Amino acid sequence: MSVEETRARYIITIEVSQLESPPTEEKEQARSDIRKSIPSGGIVAKFAPPQTTTEEPPRALTDERTVFTKMNTGSSLSRRRGNLLATGGADYDQERNRMTASVITAMGAGDRSEISRLGVDFRVEGNESRSAIVVATGEYEGLLTAVGSAASELSLSLNIVDQSTNAKLSTEIVSESGSIKDWKKRQGDFREGVQTLLRPDVEYTAYVELESYVDCYGVGEASTDFGPQDNDRAEPPHGVELESIEIVV
Repeated sequence: MSVEETRARYIITIEVSQLESPPTEEKEQARSDIRKSIPSGGIVAKFAPPQTTTEEPPRALTDERTVFTKMNTGSSLSRRRGNLLATGGADYDQERNRMTASVITAMGAGDRSEISRLGVDFRVEGNESRSAIVVATGEYEGLLTAVGSAASELSLSLNIVDQSTNAKLSTEIVSESGSIKDWKKRQGDFREGVQTLLRPDVEYTAYVELESYVDCYGVGEASTDFGPQDNDRAEPPHGVELESIEIVV
C-alpha cells in the first residue's frame, strides 16, 4: 500500500498484488461477519459527487480490510426552489469527522435542501477488477419539526463514485420525515454498506451525505435541525459523526 498526492489531494493506493493471496479461513469468516451485519437494500442513482478538499490521508489497517478513520474529502451545498422564507446552511469538519446541516422555514411556497458530504478517495491498482463491500459506520442526532402546511425530511446515504465516469451507486442509511404538528428528536447509530465492483487503476470516492430538507406551500413552519445553521446553539453530538469507512475486498 502507498500514499501519493495527485491534483492537490491525497489518493490511497491499494496494491492488487498484495490482495491476491489466498484468503485464510479467518479472513473469510471476517468478511462473512461484515456481510451479515449490513442490512439489504437497493442501489439507486442520486446526486453528483462532492468536490474534494485536501487533508491528511486516512489510515489503512490491512490490505484485505482497509478501515479509514480519517476522512480526506468533503463538500457542502444548498438547493432552493420557489419563493420560500427560510434560513439554514451546511458544513463539515474533516478533523472531527463531523457533518451538520440545518434549515428552517416559516412561510412561503417552495422547498430548500442543505447538504453536507464527507468521505475518502481511494484507488485499486492492477490488472483485475475486484468485488468489494464498502461500509460506513457512525451516529446521528437532531430534530424534525413541522406545523401546518409545512414538512421536514432527513436523509442519510452512502455513495460510491467512479471518478473516471461519474457513475454512482447509492444506498439509503436513514430517511425520516415530519409533518402536521410533529416535534421529535431523531437519533441513532448506523452501519450501512453497499457491494460493488472496483475497476483497476481507477479513482473512487466513498462518502456519506447528510441532507436536511423543508418545504412549505401556504401557512406553516418546519425545521430539519442537524446543526447550528438555523441560528440555534446546537453542539455535538448534534449532527452526524462518521466514525469510519471500511473497504473489504
